[in-house]
Amino acid sequence: MVQRHGPGRVVTRIAVVEIVTHLPAGGAQRVALTLAERLDRDRFAVRLVAGPRGEWVKRAQAIPDGAFHPLPDLVREIAPLKDARALTALVKLLRALQRDHDGQLIVHTHAPKAGLLGRAAARLAGAIPVHTLHGLPFYDAQPRAKALAYRLFERLGYLAGGHVVSVTETNRDFLVREGWVRPERASVIPPCADLDRVVSGRKGRRRLARFGIPEDAPVLGMVASLKPPKDPLGFLKAAKLAAERRPDAWFVLVGDGELRPAAEAAARGLGLDERTIFTGWLDPIEDFYAELDGLVLPTFSEGLPLVLVEARAAGVPCVASDVGGVAEALDLGEAGLLVSAGDDAALADVMVRLLGDASLRERLVERGKIGLDRFRPEAMTAAYEALFTRLAGAAQPTK
Repeated sequence: MVQRHGPGRVVTRIAVVEIVTHLPAGGAQRVALTLAERLDRDRFAVRLVAGPRGEWVKRAQAIPDGAFHPLPDLVREIAPLKDARALTALVKLLRALQRDHDGQLIVHTHAPKAGLLGRAAARLAGAIPVHTLHGLPFYDAQPRAKALAYRLFERLGYLAGGHVVSVTETNRDFLVREGWVRPERASVIPPCADLDRVVSGRKGRRRLARFGIPEDAPVLGMVASLKPPKDPLGFLKAAKLAAERRPDAWFVLVGDGELRPAAEAAARGLGLDERTIFTGWLDPIEDFYAELDGLVLPTFSEGLPLVLVEARAAGVPCVASDVGGVAEALDLGEAGLLVSAGDDAALADVMVRLLGDASLRERLVERGKIGLDRFRPEAMTAAYEALFTRLAGAAQPTK
């Protein structure tokens, strides 16, 4: 597709197809949707392909110019017939876009399943594959057979080649070290958070008050999907140890998932049920962080958890497991406290320390407000625009 901009100037737009498996509220979906919404339409013709499932389907449908292409056969689980139909549909769409855009077509995939099928379709259609690694699906605490299976599945996607973007330096270095991608084909672009929506500074406890938590009570919260690799059971075990030294403390788990029933049972078994609240998902979440005295994120594997970035923006000190890109989200421990994954006693010690040391909380809050601009949507979008332009070999239009 060729567009004219003023006398004598011709600009060829680069076609970009964002592909993500489905559309629940999550980090990979946030990046794909943000780019589909924000890429400069004077330079890029954008499509978003996803399985039409999840809370953000309506957001996808609202993208102008009919950019959203729902693909029902694109599913998260391994389903050979659906996978074959999805691959066929992707190749057909990409070949049509190739004809319309003089061969300048970027296929940008997210998540393992979309990454595998999308990159294969890109190769079959002669497009340029780009994959963003949001986090590795295998980790040390997994059963060995499951971790090996995930590792093999993840590895398959990289056989298609192309460019890889990691949201963290840590995972980019892993890919290069393992030989999955050459250094010159690997970039780091942090994900984005909508920091303008985050409410900063305590303005009462309107939402916590609904659960009967006193205004002056110390409250530590975990905000996460209650499913592996997150560790809500570790949070509760640490909370039990912390409560022995801080019987006035309350504990809040915000989120939902397959581990919630086990976590609720654990809270009762540990005698924490009168001081522990399970809220489910809160929407919006951005005005909730400031009601906490500290955000705690025990986990066994991470990409770059934006919950820590949002908590920093809200002026809430953070404690988190030192895995994946957690240290990068907390500026290598300068903007938050790091503990070893699975060490419940160490986590409890840090939780007690955080509640008991006002000067530490103030220092972490002050340091946490620094350097957040790199997580803004504008910064992420500009970085991807530069990458796509370079990969497509297209010059940026003169403004």
